Amino acid sequence: MEILANNQIDYIVLDVSSKDSQETKRPKGSIHIPIEELKERYSELSSRTVPLLILSETGVNSIKACEFLINKGYFNLNNISGGYQFLDLDQDDPATETLEQS
Repeated sequence: MEILANNQIDYIVLDVSSKDSQETKRPKGSIHIPIEELKERYSELSSRTVPLLILSETGVNSIKACEFLINKGYFNLNNISGGYQFLDLDQDDPATETLEQS
């Protein structure tokens, strides 16, 4: 994803994949707040004005997260449509980090 490699753009990547997600990679520097915890943890997001790129496993949870955050006064929200299934995270890409499996 081109925008993730551009360090000239100020944005936050929010991953709202569920707690039991099977994802093995995510964009480097992303914040993971499972959708199940978003109501309690949304205040961890440092700004209501910095663009938020929101993604999840299939894109459904990221749509829900966008709706919730709009109601909490956040704007400049960007749903990554289709979620991880349409996001090409290359293992060798410096913008990607591999997650440890527990």
